[in-house]
Amino acid sequence: DVYKAIYAFHMPLFFILADCFFRSRDIRLGTLLVQKFKSRLVPVGFFVVLGSLCWQVPTWWGLTIDEAVPSQALQQNWLLLQGKPVNNWPCWFLVCLFVVELLASELMPVLTNSLRLVIGIVVMAGIAALAVSSPVPTANFMGFMDKDWWFWQEAPVALCFYLIGYYLFHYLSNVLPAKTKFSHAAFC
Repeated sequence: DVYKAIYAFHMPLFFILADCFFRSRDIRLGTLLVQKFKSRLVPVGFFVVLGSLCWQVPTWWGLTIDEAVPSQALQQNWLLLQGKPVNNWPCWFLVCLFVVELLASELMPVLTNSLRLVIGIVVMAGIAALAVSSPVPTANFMGFMDKDWWFWQEAPVALCFYLIGYYLFHYLSNVLPAKTKFSHAAFC
């Protein structure tokens, strides 16, 4: 129960605050892809390699461990390269954030006013509910062999919170008095 309570609070908050640092609203998708690959997926790769090395350390020191553990770690790292990041749970949110930021870069130019943004949040919440409630049919519809292919099914949920963060910052900047107004970039 504690585990669920923590995840129910801190991951939505992470994606609400993540919009604060999204500065790439007017960049073409190809440029954004390279930029976000460097800042999101390179750290994931680093920690995958570091984790793989940590699994090998006991064998280097001559300690006896279950022989299956290092081979399972290598197999799971291979799955990561196939788009299934199952071995690196401490960094899963970076993979999901990468996908969310790519989706947001395509959605933000359409969500130009508060009404469109609220409609976008509601539609994204509906898509998220559908994706979470029926993961296998959603994966098949999207053309993925497996559910959780690069967290594309979790991305609508995260994107919903991401858009809520975008809406909150713009709402606050319009509501606060002129002397205390802050810009989206200045606040973050």
